[in-house]
Parts: sequence; structure tokens; C-alpha cells
Amino acid sequence: MQLKQHYQDILPILRLMARSHGYALALHGSGQRDLDLVAVPWTEEAKSAEALVEALAFCIHAQAEQPPTEKPHGRRTWVIQLGGGLYLDLSVLPRQPVAE
Repeated sequence: MQLKQHYQDILPILRLMARSHGYALALHGSGQRDLDLVAVPWTEEAKSAEALVEALAFCIHAQAEQPPTEKPHGRRTWVIQLGGGLYLDLSVLPRQPVAE
């Protein structure tokens, strides 16, 4: 997969921020038109989807469009504008309640 250079540059930063919020971040798509990412809650302490999106946008000096779009299986998507026609299409899977 050949990602646009800017997407290659920001992906490691995004993955670190996602991990610090309890999520795994996976690539989905070609990375040519936009950067399609899927965030999967990975730890019991995973933060809210809103907190994750805010942190990801902040760490790359970008702005997330609100509100998110509702998708099947509880998935929500946000568009994060990077400028210059570049953007992230971020899907966040829902957290599940912790079993007691």
C-alpha cells in the first residue's frame, strides 16, 4: 500500500495517541484520496470515542467535523480535515460494557 507522504508522516503519531487512549488504530483503504482508519477499543480503560477523536485531531493540528455519522453495528465515523484537500475518515467501534 502506497500512502501519500503526509499520511505516512502522521500515522505513527496517530497510532501512539490512539494507544494512549486505549485503542488500536488500523488502516482501511488505499491512502490515496484520504486516509481511512478504524479505531478499535483495545483495553478496558479505553476512553470515549469523542475523547479519542478530539485527541487525534489535536495532535495533528486538525479539526474533526461534528456530529459523527452513525454506521452499522454501532460504528461512528468522523471526518478530520487536514487542509490542502487531505483528510482522515475515522471509524470508531463502540466500547462494550465491562463484565463484572
